[in-house]
This record gives sequence, structure tokens and C-alpha cells, in this order.
Amino acid sequence: MAESQNLSKMLRATLTTLTPVHVGSGVILNKDIDFFIKDNSIYFIDDEKMLQAIGTENLNQWADALLSGSTLSNFLNRIGGPRMLNHPEALSAYSAELKTGSPSASQLKTHYRTAMQGPAIPGSSLKGAISTLLIKNYLKPEEQNETDILLVRRDKEDNVFLRNNEYIPIYDRNGKLQFKDNQIQKKVFGKNPNESINRFVKIYDVVFPEVSTEIYEIRILNLVDFKRKIWELKGRESLLIECIPAGCKAEFSFKLDTEWFLKNINKGVIPRNANQVPHLTNKKNFFSILNGSMKQIIESDLKELDTNAPGNNEIFEKFYEKLYSIYDHINECESHECILRVGGHVGWTYTTGEWVRHTSPEKISDEVFEELRKQIQKKVYPQNSMWPKTRKTTLNGDVFGFVKISVKEQIS
Repeated sequence: MAESQNLSKMLRATLTTLTPVHVGSGVILNKDIDFFIKDNSIYFIDDEKMLQAIGTENLNQWADALLSGSTLSNFLNRIGGPRMLNHPEALSAYSAELKTGSPSASQLKTHYRTAMQGPAIPGSSLKGAISTLLIKNYLKPEEQNETDILLVRRDKEDNVFLRNNEYIPIYDRNGKLQFKDNQIQKKVFGKNPNESINRFVKIYDVVFPEVSTEIYEIRILNLVDFKRKIWELKGRESLLIECIPAGCKAEFSFKLDTEWFLKNINKGVIPRNANQVPHLTNKKNFFSILNGSMKQIIESDLKELDTNAPGNNEIFEKFYEKLYSIYDHINECESHECILRVGGHVGWTYTTGEWVRHTSPEKISDEVFEELRKQIQKKVYPQNSMWPKTRKTTLNGDVFGFVKISVKEQIS
């Protein structure tokens, strides 16, 4: 009981980025319009500073340059000479180091930032990563049906509506089946907000006020030979993303509200017993369950990637080694630590819907399974081919999104 009481206090924790992490802000910037590159750095243009530097008399020329597709350097050289770019900080809000040579990408996704404290990882992103791992632990794929992932007609009590003993799927305007994870979420976490066990895990934003972000160029590793498992980079597909670098640390707070959870069980608000959700009743269980699920996912990923094919390039080898190093980190975790994968460009294997690949064939028809696969992969591939068949990386074989959480102490 003492353990349960302590768990209800706020926990002080440290988050360490094991790899670069990108949590998108939803903003996509364009080269020579919103940012420019100089001396291996990317400078994010500040409109007010730019206007002050070029003068209002050149405002129309600036607009014409943007519309014509002229590079920013050409425009600045034309109105003020090379000196205009000698002090890029005078034109920009901030800068970030470019972790690649000369990128071919012309668009950049910015990282999420708080209004006052700079780059951050939202608590909601961490909670989403935790939820994915809890689903992996609690959901038994062999017990699920295709109506758990399909959008189908339901009655007022949310039961599947049957006609002639068959469910009625809901199609989109293009005549395609629609897939949702709503029912999976309800099965694992609760049918409604009052029954939800997710509300007893409270996580706050992790901010990095002193950290300078870095820019990576995303490239796609593509499985080009299914039989021999040969991986190659896709030639033209690339994108710049802003990341919190690997090796950064920040403190944050979160709460496992065990006391309130047990009270809700005793009141009958949550129709379960405590033994059914051990991650909320014991701190060690919480981290152990998360690490166990993450370990299973990485083991599966490594098994699919594992190959001695002589045609694979150095980038693939680096990617595989870096992913394997995360597996080692999990094995080295102590009872108060866990590894999560958070943010963008982490791959479908690390998302909630991944469980469907391991479902018993008799539970999901071939037609529904292939339609799901087609919508995710956008193309039709051989039924026994690897899925997913791409991985996002960089020219240095980087993996994205892995963080380590360590509980330091309890605070009141």
C-alpha cells in the first residue's frame, strides 16, 4: 500500500534523447522563401528583420523574386551586394546546424516549440507513445476481429449492427473501406472518458530551452529485392526536418495517479480490478511493461531487417547498427527507466495499428487485410513480401525518435 501511496505523488524524471527527435509543428517551410542555407547552417527568415535590411523601396523586388523562383542570395546580391549575406543572423529569427552536405530537398518541417521556452516534446506525444506500448502489452491480437479496425455501422450502444448475420462496412466517397482504431482504444483503455485508464497517467511537456536544434535530410531506404533482401536509397525523395539532437537532457514531471485509480475501481466507475492493469499499481511494473513491449517491437523490426545480402549499402548497415544499439539500451535499463519512440518519421511498425500484422488469419479476412495494406503502402505488392518495405533514415543511417526516461525522485 505504501508503494501505491507514493505513486500518486508527482514524479521527477529526466528525458534523454538517444537519437534525433522530430515532433512536427505542422509548419512546412520553403527554401529561399522561409529559410536559406549558408556555411552548413539553415537560417529561418524573420520578415521584420528582412524588411529592415532590404528597405521598403525593395519590397516589390522581393515579392517579384519570390514569385519568379529566384534564389534569395541572388536577390540580396542584386540589391546590396555580397555584404547582405555576411551577417545572416541580421535576417533571421534563429539558425540550426545542417547535418548533411548539400541537401536536394527544398522543403523543411519545423519542430514543435513552446511560445517562450523553445523546442519541446509535448506531453501528449509521450503519452501517445506510452499508449502504443500499452496496447501492445494488453491487446491479444488472436482475440480481435476485423470490426475492431474497420469503420462499421453500430447501434446506439456501440454494438456492431448486423444484417443477415453480417456487419455493414462504411465506405468513403471513393468507395474504399475506412479503418479506425477507436474500438481498439476502447477495449484497452475504456469505453468512455469516465472508464478510461489513460487519464491516470499525466505527463507534462519536456522543454529544452538551452538546446539548439539540428536539421537532417530524410531519405528513404527501400527494399528493392524481396528474395535477397536488398535495400537501396530512393533517388529523389527527400525532406528536411528540424530535430532536437541526440544526447540532450531535460527534466520534466509526470504522475501515475494510483490512489485515484483505486478509488474509481472501488466506486465501480471503472469495471475492472487492479490486477488487470498492473502498470497503474506498481512503478516497476509500469517501466517493465513499457520496456517489454518496446523490446518486442524492435526484435521484430531487427528480424525483418536482418540480412547478410552482399548488395546492401553502408547506409543500411549503419541504420541497422543504430537500431540494434537501442535494443542494447533497453536491456541495460534499470527498474526506474524505460525507452520510448516518439514523434515523426519513426515508421508504421511503431504505431498502434501494427498489431494487425500478427492477428490470426481466421480473425481478419484476406480481403480486408489486403485492403488495409494497400491503403498504407499505396501500391499492390506480393502477399508474402515484407511490410512495411521502407525505412526513413539519413545519409548517415540515423534512426529517429528514441528517448530514455529515468525517474529521479518524487516531489510533492
